[in-house]
Amino acid sequence: MKHMKKLHHKIGAAFQQLAQTIATKLGNRINPLSSRAKKRGVIVTGLFIGVTCILLILHSFSNNMFTRYWPQDSIARPVDVFPVDTVDSEAEIIRQYNTMFEFKDLLTALDSLDACQTSDSMPNYQSITDY
Repeated sequence: MKHMKKLHHKIGAAFQQLAQTIATKLGNRINPLSSRAKKRGVIVTGLFIGVTCILLILHSFSNNMFTRYWPQDSIARPVDVFPVDTVDSEAEIIRQYNTMFEFKDLLTALDSLDACQTSDSMPNYQSITDY
């Protein structure tokens, strides 16, 4: 447990250092820009995000308009994956249960039969490993 906490802190410190490095590099690139260029960058980024959001909303309402450019996968539901009800009828379950117990009784009878026989009563067959 102590090792996991130590590992957790190491991973957290590595991500923190990576985030700090990325922020420093971006800051060094963006800070020298003029105030006007920074405003343009924010506006362009906002426009791209806004257009993407509007397209997603329109796509959800009208599938016909965007199917050629942006195909849509439908969400798979359990009924789509397993369309046939796999639960058997109660009579079938009882029949399978009885068959299972008949097989168990057969195995028990064979086991008791093997216990009664001795190795002397068995015929002497040669196996492949005897050659």
